[in-house]
Order: sequence, then C-alpha cells, then structure tokens
Amino acid sequence: MRKVVTYFHKSPQAAEVLREIQSQLHLPNHKLIHDVCTRWNSSVDMLERFWEQQPALLNAMLSRRIRRGEGLAATAVNEDDMRLIQEIIKLMSPVKVATTLLSEEKSPTISMIAPIQAKLHKHFSEDNTDMPIIAEMKRRFRQDFFDRYVELQELLNSASALDPRFKDLTFLDDVDSRDLIFVKITAEVVKMNEKMKGIGALDEGGALDDGGALDEGGAAEGGGDRSPSIEERRVWKTAAPSEAVHLFMEDLRRGGDHQPPLRLTLNAGDTDEERDGTLISFYKQRRETCQWAADFRCSILDVELTPQMVLKCIIWPEASIDSDDSEDEMSTTNINLISGFFRAFVKEASSDVLKGLMKFWTGWELPSPRLTFKVVRSRGHHHLPTASTCYERLRIPDHYKSGSALKLDSMLA
Repeated sequence: MRKVVTYFHKSPQAAEVLREIQSQLHLPNHKLIHDVCTRWNSSVDMLERFWEQQPALLNAMLSRRIRRGEGLAATAVNEDDMRLIQEIIKLMSPVKVATTLLSEEKSPTISMIAPIQAKLHKHFSEDNTDMPIIAEMKRRFRQDFFDRYVELQELLNSASALDPRFKDLTFLDDVDSRDLIFVKITAEVVKMNEKMKGIGALDEGGALDDGGALDEGGAAEGGGDRSPSIEERRVWKTAAPSEAVHLFMEDLRRGGDHQPPLRLTLNAGDTDEERDGTLISFYKQRRETCQWAADFRCSILDVELTPQMVLKCIIWPEASIDSDDSEDEMSTTNINLISGFFRAFVKEASSDVLKGLMKFWTGWELPSPRLTFKVVRSRGHHHLPTASTCYERLRIPDHYKSGSALKLDSMLA
C-alpha cells in the first residue's frame, strides 16, 4: 500500500486521474497521506485516508491513462488487503486517540494515564476471531506495553481518583482496590491537615524561628525526617484545609516517601509491626476522622436520600450573580423565582430522582456539605441546567417561567 501512495505522490498524471475520479464519485478531494517514521499516528492516518479513497484509487489504478508505461500490477491491492486495512484501522484507532489526548493538552496530567492504560489493556486482549496478522500485532503490543508503569500503578490510580473526570475509578474492576485507593488518599489528607495544624500552633507560640532552630531538634527526635523549610512552612500555614488535596497532588507529582500497601486481613502469628500495617489497624487509629472510609464498602444505593438532606446542604444565591456568569446584575425577583421553582422540585422529588440529581451535581449519589446553586443569564430556551462537579456548583438559566419546565429540564440534564 505504501508503494501505491508513493506512486500517486510522484506521478502528476496519476494524481490528476485520481482527482477526476474523486469528483465523479463525489468523494472528498483529499490527497493521499504518506507515513513518516518519526511522526506519531502517521501510519494510521495513511491507512484511514487510503480506506476513505479506496473506490477512487481502485478505479484510478484500472485506468488506461496511467497504465501505459506506468503499470501498477506490482502494487495491486486485492480484497484480502482491503479487509486487513480495515481491521488494522479498527485495532489502532484507540492508540491514535490516546496519543492525541495526551499531546493536545497544554499541560498533560498524570491522571489520564491509568484510564487510558486500562482501555488499551482491554482493547488488545486476545480474541479467537482475529486474523493471524491482527493476533500477532496484539501479541507484540502486549509484550511491549503491558509491563510498563507496573511500579507506578498505585501512583497513577491515586492521581486518577483525585481527578473529577475519573474519580469513580470505573476503569478498575476490583472493588477492593478502589476502596483501598480512597482510604490511602484520605489517610494522606488527614496527615497533611494534622501537620498543618501542628505547624500553625508552633508558629503562633513562637516555637519556630526563621533561623530554623526546630530543624535541628526535629531531625534528632524524628529519626532523620526532614523538617519543612521556611518557604514550605509559609505555604502550609497559609493554605486552607480545602487545598490539602491540591497539595497532596503536588506531592504525588514530585514523588513522596513510599509506604507499604495496607493488608485487608490479619494473619495468625503477625508481629505488632505487621499488625500496624493492616487496614483494620488503620481504621481503629483514625475512627473519628475517617469514619466515612470505614463505611465506604456500603452501597450508596442502600441509602435513602430525602429532600431535607439535600436542602440543608444547598447554598442559595444572593441578589446578584458573579460577573463571570453575566454582564449585569439580575433582579432579586427573578433569582427568587427560579430558586423557588428548584426548591419545590427538590421537596417533591423521590429518593431515586434526588440521587440522579446529586450524580449530575457532584459526581456522587450523595450530597456534599456545600452545594452551590447559581442562577445565570439564559442563552436561549435551549440552554439547559449545567453542573461543575469539581466545584459542586449547579447553574440554572433564568428563562424558566414555571416549575414544571425546570423540573423536566433538570431531569433531562
């Protein structure tokens, strides 16, 4: 196939014939793409363009205008080749999408690696119905790719759990693995919050000085643990508790101390040190601060969600909205009208409807402590309610004149 593409690139007569046949068959007037060994996805692009223009190419190769002295008998493409091209495109399209996603981002994030990796693992699994060449391509891909990132898998999964797009961790089949990831993240956040409180208390009491006197004593008592520098103390002291997750992501990006994974069960004959490394010991030590983690295995579907549970968490809008939502202030009457419609919808909603609303609003089926409700300037009657799960903010356009219309659009959204 590469020879066919090269021929049509080098022969002006063949290229002219191809353009004429494209016009006759009403195909896009696209040139053939030649692959380049130093460019990602160029081979897939070549195959996709070849498949798109195959009717015109097959007719052009049979044309007498280009067969005189420039025959294509040696580069003829048969039916088996065309079927193989289609299968290769189907096999390699996810790889093209993955590389495009990672290269299009101005700042590619580590959180995308684990979901993409799981997708490729599943896509390149063995299938008895594959053609021999496709099966061999899959085998070589698995041989080269499946051993990558093994030592970083825990880090990649944690990064994905902190990303609102992948926080459900649906790409992991093992439920216990999902739970353990959230438990470890919770433990790190709690540890950071405690560290922030301790540093803040020491700073207020004058125990810390800019000369770093505590660094020497801390190093002696902490068994060599590095005390925070002056700049780090300032960052931790001024950071709000809600920023602990962001600081944790920064630690993940830089790489922190490796901690052994927690075991889920106790074994007979375990030493005290081994018992301290179990999940049961972790729960006992942090029963108050991580109670939600202990109950994480309970299904959310078993929880009966009531309107009162949702209404008490909603932060209702003020008389005007933020400048990023509208250029001018909205009337208090309009804001109160939309808020009243939504309040009535929540009061009459069933548990299943409320769970669907929370899933749309926050990404989970349970309400968070702060649900921000905003009324925004409408862009037309097609403007549906929108939600930002990472900020747990719901935006309702101001064009609604009845509660039934708002209820219908909220359920559709």
